[in-house]
Amino acid sequence: MTPLEFGFSLGGSSSSESKEAKKFDVGIIGTGPAGLQAAIYTTRRSLKTVIFGKVENSDLYISKLENLFGAKTWNGAELLLEGRQKIEGWGGVFTNTDIVKVRPIDEYTFELKDEKHNIYHVHTVLFATGIKHDRLGVPGEKEYLGKGVSTCVECDAHFFKGKTVAVVGAKSAAIEGVEILHPITNKVYLITQEKEVDFEELKYIKEYNNVEIINDKVKEILGDGKRVTGVILENGKKIDLDGVFIELGAKGIIELTTDILLELDEDMKHIVVNRKMETNVKGVYAAGDITGLPYQAAKAIGEGAVAGIEMGNYVIKVKRILKAKEGKK
Repeated sequence: MTPLEFGFSLGGSSSSESKEAKKFDVGIIGTGPAGLQAAIYTTRRSLKTVIFGKVENSDLYISKLENLFGAKTWNGAELLLEGRQKIEGWGGVFTNTDIVKVRPIDEYTFELKDEKHNIYHVHTVLFATGIKHDRLGVPGEKEYLGKGVSTCVECDAHFFKGKTVAVVGAKSAAIEGVEILHPITNKVYLITQEKEVDFEELKYIKEYNNVEIINDKVKEILGDGKRVTGVILENGKKIDLDGVFIELGAKGIIELTTDILLELDEDMKHIVVNRKMETNVKGVYAAGDITGLPYQAAKAIGEGAVAGIEMGNYVIKVKRILKAKEGKK
């Protein structure tokens, strides 16, 4: 997704865009579980809701869910597409475009511009963009994502019981991944991504009989066209595998510039919110992975529900205020 820009100039200047703005009550940036859950709440309250992004870009799209209360094993794509159909049935509008700019144009209106230069005016905005996971950038990675390649150990570990897997990375996320995998798998390789590794951090997992630490980099991920079969390291060694977990850490999709006023956490990766999913900017909310750990669909759904309820309440208040102002004219 294109980095978002906030131009928080409240000088009353109008948009210089030639296209006429499309007016909605609610703008939701993100089509993952947080964004769709919020949209379910706002559309069911008959609030005009526009949703930006592409469902197939959600991490959930290529995942399976087994850890949702009261639910069967869900195919991520099926879950997202069913959610979209519900929202469209209640009047929600999906643009299938990414947002490139967001700015307030008055106290109660935000202007959103998408990649096709369409302009939208909304009373409230939800950031449910998720986070962008680091990738290895090697052959086979993209081809086998969801087919043995995973970026979430907690989400997918269950599917590799008794299998041989590799965790690629050397930071805390990779260490935690090994901790989760070693009790349920036959063999775990930890393939580090740094030339110099702090083995003090690895001292506990080195004691596990089924864990092997390899100080090298992955050159290629191999497969048979359907599933992962192994990796080739830069030293030329081939390792037969059933799965590859990429745990290099994650970075936010919002690149900081001098005119962004949203409060971020200490790592500058996540948007800071309160229990109502409100940010430090009135009318702007955030939910899901973009608000921080844990990166779980259940958390995103819950936060999306809270955000949808609170955004609905906010829009109702705004409409009352605007109506009162009109009556005084």
